[in-house]
Amino acid sequence: DTEKRGFNGVVTYARKGCVVSADSRPLGAKDLDDQGRCIATDHGSFVVFNVYVPLGTPGSVGGKGCGLAHKMRFLGALRLAMQERREKGKKVILVGDLNIAHRLIDRHWTRHPVCVDRVIRQVQEAAMQETAFRRA
Repeated sequence: DTEKRGFNGVVTYARKGCVVSADSRPLGAKDLDDQGRCIATDHGSFVVFNVYVPLGTPGSVGGKGCGLAHKMRFLGALRLAMQERREKGKKVILVGDLNIAHRLIDRHWTRHPVCVDRVIRQVQEAAMQETAFRRA
Protein backbone atom coordinates (compact mmCIF):
# COMPACT_ATOMS: atom_id res chain seq x y z
CA ASP A 1 0.00 0.00 0.00
CA THR A 2 1.56 3.27 -1.05
CA GLU A 3 0.10 4.93 2.05
CA LYS A 4 1.79 2.43 4.40
CA ARG A 5 5.37 2.04 3.20
CA GLY A 6 7.13 -0.94 4.76
CA PHE A 7 3.87 -2.54 5.90
CA ASN A 8 3.53 -5.29 3.24
CA GLY A 9 5.70 -6.53 0.45
CA VAL A 10 7.56 -9.42 -1.10
CA VAL A 11 10.79 -9.73 -3.02
CA THR A 12 12.16 -12.50 -5.20
CA TYR A 13 15.89 -12.84 -5.66
CA ALA A 14 17.16 -14.65 -8.75
CA ARG A 15 20.51 -15.10 -10.41
CA LYS A 16 21.18 -12.50 -13.11
CA GLY A 17 20.00 -13.74 -16.50
CA CYS A 18 17.53 -16.29 -15.09
CA VAL A 19 14.47 -14.03 -15.23
CA VAL A 20 12.74 -13.20 -18.51
CA SER A 21 10.46 -10.62 -16.86
CA ALA A 22 9.05 -9.59 -13.50
CA ASP A 23 5.55 -8.30 -12.79
CA SER A 24 4.89 -6.47 -9.53
CA ARG A 25 1.21 -6.01 -10.43
CA PRO A 26 0.08 -9.48 -11.55
CA LEU A 27 -3.34 -9.55 -9.86
CA GLY A 28 -5.02 -7.11 -12.22
CA ALA A 29 -6.72 -5.12 -9.46
CA LYS A 30 -5.22 -1.77 -8.46
CA ASP A 31 -6.16 -1.99 -4.79
CA LEU A 32 -4.70 -5.50 -4.47
CA ASP A 33 -1.57 -4.81 -6.52
CA ASP A 34 -0.90 -1.54 -4.66
CA GLN A 35 -0.27 -3.52 -1.47
CA GLY A 36 2.86 -5.18 -2.87
CA ARG A 37 1.76 -8.62 -1.67
CA CYS A 38 2.50 -10.47 -4.93
CA ILE A 39 5.24 -10.52 -7.53
CA ALA A 40 5.41 -12.85 -10.51
CA THR A 41 8.74 -13.66 -12.13
CA ASP A 42 8.84 -15.38 -15.52
CA HIS A 43 11.76 -17.78 -15.86
CA GLY A 44 10.97 -18.99 -19.38
CA SER A 45 9.25 -22.34 -18.96
CA PHE A 46 7.77 -21.48 -15.56
CA VAL A 47 6.49 -18.53 -13.51
CA VAL A 48 7.05 -18.03 -9.79
CA PHE A 49 4.31 -16.27 -7.83
CA ASN A 50 5.78 -15.01 -4.55
CA VAL A 51 2.96 -13.93 -2.22
CA TYR A 52 2.19 -12.60 1.23
CA VAL A 53 -1.50 -13.43 1.58
CA PRO A 54 -3.56 -11.10 3.83
CA LEU A 55 -4.23 -12.52 7.28
CA GLY A 56 -8.01 -12.48 6.93
CA THR A 57 -9.05 -11.61 10.47
CA PRO A 58 -11.75 -8.98 11.09
CA GLY A 59 -10.33 -5.48 10.92
CA SER A 60 -7.00 -6.66 9.46
CA VAL A 61 -7.27 -4.42 6.38
CA GLY A 62 -6.23 -1.16 7.94
CA GLY A 63 -9.21 -1.34 10.27
CA LYS A 64 -11.59 -1.24 7.30
CA GLY A 65 -14.21 -3.90 7.90
CA CYS A 66 -13.78 -7.60 7.30
CA GLY A 67 -10.36 -8.97 6.50
CA LEU A 68 -11.68 -12.35 5.34
CA ALA A 69 -13.54 -10.84 2.38
CA HIS A 70 -10.33 -9.06 1.36
CA LYS A 71 -8.30 -12.26 1.77
CA MET A 72 -10.77 -14.25 -0.33
CA ARG A 73 -10.73 -11.57 -3.03
CA PHE A 74 -6.92 -11.64 -3.02
CA LEU A 75 -6.88 -15.43 -3.33
CA GLY A 76 -9.46 -15.30 -6.14
CA ALA A 77 -7.38 -12.78 -8.08
CA LEU A 78 -4.25 -14.86 -7.47
CA ARG A 79 -5.99 -17.99 -8.75
CA LEU A 80 -7.05 -16.17 -11.93
CA ALA A 81 -3.55 -14.75 -12.50
CA MET A 82 -1.98 -18.19 -12.11
CA GLN A 83 -4.59 -19.73 -14.42
CA GLU A 84 -3.82 -17.13 -17.10
CA ARG A 85 -0.14 -18.10 -16.99
CA ARG A 86 -1.01 -21.81 -17.21
CA GLU A 87 -3.18 -21.13 -20.25
CA LYS A 88 -0.12 -19.55 -21.88
CA GLY A 89 1.71 -22.85 -21.41
CA LYS A 90 3.70 -21.87 -18.33
CA LYS A 91 4.20 -24.05 -15.29
CA VAL A 92 3.36 -22.17 -12.10
CA ILE A 93 5.19 -22.28 -8.77
CA LEU A 94 3.54 -20.66 -5.75
CA VAL A 95 5.77 -19.60 -2.84
CA GLY A 96 5.49 -17.28 0.13
CA ASP A 97 3.39 -16.80 3.24
CA LEU A 98 -0.10 -18.11 2.49
CA ASN A 99 -1.42 -17.38 6.00
CA ILE A 100 -3.33 -20.66 5.94
CA ALA A 101 -3.11 -23.20 8.76
CA HIS A 102 -4.22 -26.80 8.28
CA ARG A 103 -4.37 -27.75 11.95
CA LEU A 104 -4.48 -25.86 15.24
CA ILE A 105 -0.89 -26.88 15.95
CA ASP A 106 0.13 -25.11 12.72
CA ARG A 107 -0.98 -21.76 14.13
CA HIS A 108 1.08 -19.48 16.30
CA TRP A 109 -1.98 -18.18 18.18
CA THR A 110 -3.70 -20.97 20.10
CA ARG A 111 -6.53 -18.83 21.48
CA HIS A 112 -8.29 -17.36 18.48
CA PRO A 113 -12.08 -17.72 18.71
CA VAL A 114 -13.90 -18.57 15.50
CA CYS A 115 -17.54 -17.67 15.02
CA VAL A 116 -18.75 -20.04 12.30
CA ASP A 117 -21.76 -17.89 11.39
CA ARG A 118 -19.48 -14.87 10.89
CA VAL A 119 -17.06 -16.88 8.74
CA ILE A 120 -19.88 -18.17 6.53
CA ARG A 121 -21.27 -14.65 6.13
CA GLN A 122 -17.80 -13.28 5.28
CA VAL A 123 -17.17 -16.00 2.70
CA GLN A 124 -20.54 -15.28 1.09
CA GLU A 125 -19.74 -11.53 1.01
CA ALA A 126 -16.35 -12.26 -0.54
CA ALA A 127 -17.99 -14.41 -3.21
CA MET A 128 -20.47 -11.62 -4.00
CA GLN A 129 -17.60 -9.10 -4.22
CA GLU A 130 -15.66 -11.41 -6.51
CA THR A 131 -18.71 -11.79 -8.78
CA ALA A 132 -19.19 -8.02 -8.88
CA PHE A 133 -15.45 -7.53 -9.51
CA ARG A 134 -15.51 -9.92 -12.49
CA ARG A 135 -18.51 -8.13 -14.00
CA ALA A 136 -16.81 -4.74 -13.73
